Amino acid sequence: MIGGNVGGIPLQIEDGVSGFLVDSPEGAAQRSIEILEDPELAKRLGRTGKEHVRASTSSPPRLPARLARPLYRAGYVVQARW
Repeated sequence: MIGGNVGGIPLQIEDGVSGFLVDSPEGAAQRSIEILEDPELAKRLGRTGKEHVRASTSSPPRLPARLARPLYRAGYVVQARW
C-alpha cells in the first residue's frame, strides 16, 4: 500500500513495513516502481498489511449488497478475499 504522509493515513500504514508513506506524486511513482520490480517486497507488504487490518478490525468491512452491487457492476468495488 502506498499512501500520503498526511492526516490519519500514517496511523494505518507503517512506513516500510505494511506499505510506504510518501510526500509527493513522484515519491508515489518511485515506490510503485520498487514494489512492481520486487515481488518479494510486494508479498511482504501485502502480508503485513493484511495482518494489520485483521488485528485492528473485528471483521472485514462490508457494504450492504444493495449498495455494493451497483458499485461493483460499475467497476468501483473489488471484492477482497480475507
